[in-house]
Amino acid sequence: MSKEAYLELNEMMARRYVPSIKAYGMTQDLQNYVKFLNKKSYIINKAFRNVNYLAKKKGLKLVSQYNNDVELDFKEYLHAVLDAYDSGKYPGNAKLYLKHIGTNNDGCGKTFTNSYNNLRNNIGNCKYCDSPWKNQQKTHKILEALFNQESNDETYLKDIDDIIDDILTNPIYEEYLEKMDVFRMRLDDYIVLNIKDQNGQFIKLAVESQGPQHYENTKGFKSFLFFNNFDGEVGDLEWRNLYNEWIISLERDDLKRLAFKNNRDKGYYLIAVNNDLSPEERVTYILDTLFKLTKLDLGYLANNNEIKELLKSIT
Repeated sequence: MSKEAYLELNEMMARRYVPSIKAYGMTQDLQNYVKFLNKKSYIINKAFRNVNYLAKKKGLKLVSQYNNDVELDFKEYLHAVLDAYDSGKYPGNAKLYLKHIGTNNDGCGKTFTNSYNNLRNNIGNCKYCDSPWKNQQKTHKILEALFNQESNDETYLKDIDDIIDDILTNPIYEEYLEKMDVFRMRLDDYIVLNIKDQNGQFIKLAVESQGPQHYENTKGFKSFLFFNNFDGEVGDLEWRNLYNEWIISLERDDLKRLAFKNNRDKGYYLIAVNNDLSPEERVTYILDTLFKLTKLDLGYLANNNEIKELLKSIT
């Protein structure tokens, strides 16, 4: 009996006739599938309902990998679970195909792969709409409207004399310099404000878009794998290479934070803005954090017409 033939059986019938199936020469692999389904049938059905509910809540639709216009049925979901099980993965890590419909039919309509566990942990709701670049551009527009100035989203550390000189001459950075090329490190946004801090220095503000791939935990690495389209096995060469890249990316974040903190007396400040924040929350967070860093109350900037108009159009 093939795996496909077995999947045609009703689960309850399968439980009832397992001894008969074995008697007709079921392979050891298929016996393992039967045992797995007998033990997990309730959980798998519940997981299928849960992932459907969660996907719809996020404006996503589970679709067939063979036809993205067809909704995923339980049989194909079961195939995905068995494939995951065969690879030593939990059912919640089964590879699923999702189409971004949107909660009000306002999604991009593109299809991508993800797992139930990732969705549950808010990792990769839409690979296209929630991409790091799109979130960075959203924060970039907010900065320019908030301060009514142009912000540079192509500034490298090497272009900021005070920062690069400090990094290259101060021994506190030696450990970082051994691991990375600081001349290729870029800031998501950098803006020199027409506002002076309490030291009389014009505020030189760097803003980093903080997606989940920047978190120093399991969710952070899973997000890094997701955005790098990883589809291999845990522990394989690609996985190990990506893990090393992720660790270096976190250390780059640390270096930027340290360099700007070490140069605050010269007017340099860095704010990391969480991509999970709504546009309105990003405005509040930027102004509140600037107040904590500089003791300057800039809350009045949230009432300028340009930022108000932007918040009406940006989502």
